[in-house]
Amino acid sequence: QCSQPVKMAAAGRSVSVSSNSNANTSTLEMHNGDDDDGQNLWSSILSEVSTHSRSKLPSGKNVLVMGEDGAGKTTLVAKLQNIEEYMKGRGLEYLYFNVHDDDIDDQTRCNVWILDGDLYHKGLQKFAVSSDNLSDTLALLVLDMSRPWTALDSLQKWASVLREYIDKLRIPPEVMRDLEQKLVRHFQEYTEPGTEITASPQRRNPSVADGDEESIVLPLGENTLTHNLGVPVVVVCTKCDAISTLEKEHDYRDEHLDFIQLHIRRFCLQY
Repeated sequence: QCSQPVKMAAAGRSVSVSSNSNANTSTLEMHNGDDDDGQNLWSSILSEVSTHSRSKLPSGKNVLVMGEDGAGKTTLVAKLQNIEEYMKGRGLEYLYFNVHDDDIDDQTRCNVWILDGDLYHKGLQKFAVSSDNLSDTLALLVLDMSRPWTALDSLQKWASVLREYIDKLRIPPEVMRDLEQKLVRHFQEYTEPGTEITASPQRRNPSVADGDEESIVLPLGENTLTHNLGVPVVVVCTKCDAISTLEKEHDYRDEHLDFIQLHIRRFCLQY
């Protein structure tokens, strides 16, 4: 990068010496070339700094963990923290993750709130989620696969608890619409982490060129996000190793498990 401007400057000087009649023009071209190189260098530096600042890990993010008693909520979070033994609390537990990204050499903290499986404590959500941080909140529903016959009822119950609480926050309609549309766009433009594609190939208009900034995203499929809460919802199935026991002791077969999985997937599409 350093050798190229030197060569260009030398070429400019050779032109100015070889022809006196064009000396002024050649000298002007030499200075313009230096200026262009300088501008390109600064543009490159500013672009790199801007990209790095945009890629900084966000702060103030919240995860609200919900699920039945004994589903493994606390154990799941403890495992994510690399803690082998963690004493379960009651009511509403608070933990946090230290998240570090090696690629951009940045770290941040993610808040985690674990709501008790007893509905008596559902009012404690107010200490974890408010109208101010709703846009930075993700709901994580933990599903106990050792009792698959309770799966759908459990998902519907905790989704209703979350919906009821969000309604009580009295978020302005225009703000709620923005949150819902943001979630729709997230899935329309979703790409796998690490890819450099600006929009999901399944959602892009194939007739639009890759470099066109006005690429068109297609609407979501039928029965997708029909129960849009305005916050992302993640379902985690725990104790899946119990499936072998279900097959032996309760005569569960592949078609039974496929049926359960189908309805869990349908729920996830709706939310």
